[in-house]
Amino acid sequence: MRGRFRRRKLEARHFGISSWGRLGVSTDVRAQLQIWREQRIDMHIDENLRKIYALLGGIVDILEGSNGTGVERCLDLPVSQKLDWKSVFGLHLWFGRAMDASIAELFDTYDDHWRNAGDRAAAPIPWYFEDKFFESKHWHLSRNEHPPDAFYSLIKLYADPACSLETICSPLSFGPSPADYSILWHLYIVLSRTMRIRDFSDRDDPGVSRGSQEGDTETLKLKAMRMCWLAHTHCSWNSET
Repeated sequence: MRGRFRRRKLEARHFGISSWGRLGVSTDVRAQLQIWREQRIDMHIDENLRKIYALLGGIVDILEGSNGTGVERCLDLPVSQKLDWKSVFGLHLWFGRAMDASIAELFDTYDDHWRNAGDRAAAPIPWYFEDKFFESKHWHLSRNEHPPDAFYSLIKLYADPACSLETICSPLSFGPSPADYSILWHLYIVLSRTMRIRDFSDRDDPGVSRGSQEGDTETLKLKAMRMCWLAHTHCSWNSET
């Protein structure tokens, strides 16, 4: 009766709030999970429902089970297991930390999660390696030695002030060809020239002042447009042939 009453009270409070991240709701959910665990009721509850309550309680890794014996045995439940890395990062973003947590804090939390619990949290592998049966027809690619996914690298660039463009600019982050720099080149132009985000460390030529570089903006724009035209023309020619 106590567990049933507390569940109804919890559901009423949860659906009556406007913010998912309020500390009071998280505390109540954790208290409910503790009651289920102590009374060994959790083994009678569907795993998916337990995962939902775990997320509402701010638990994105392991939900502890009652670990009883016989029919009352309920094992620990890995909440984020078998999800792709974007989904795991999303759990940290929406449920793992307080609503006012910064992106840098959330990124560090996810980073620690997959590095220390690789069997329960997916690593940020490139999209083409998410298919277990993927094999490149033209390149020998190792699943154990590859750069992280491009979206992960972009989040890291935003979250980590020490991260530079040269540390994330790998064509294998964007596609299965180590020689395809088309998307990477467009991204580099947008980030370094337009948004002026951390450039390559050896990008500036000795003896060339910043003022003279800014004075060549129009020339750079013309060169960028020319390169874009050449890149798209090359891609169109390849697709037709």
